[in-house]
Parts: sequence; C-alpha cells; structure tokens
Amino acid sequence: LILHVKLEFRHHIYHIMALGQFVAKQFVAWTIHRDVN
Repeated sequence: LILHVKLEFRHHIYHIMALGQFVAKQFVAWTIHRDVN
C-alpha cells in the first residue's frame, strides 16, 4: 500500500512539473510578445 502511494505521488509530481514547465513557457512567450509590442 505504501509503495502504491509513493508511485502515485511520484506520478503526480511528474504531472505538476510538466504543468509548471508549460505555464513557464507560456509566461515567457507572453512576456516576450508583450515587450515586442
């Protein structure tokens, strides 16, 4: 049971990291676009 929880937790961490990278890329792209205009 504990092993299953750890695997689930790791799975969520990967999703959160991927989402964070996506948001960061969107934010950087938006900032560059805003600075150009």
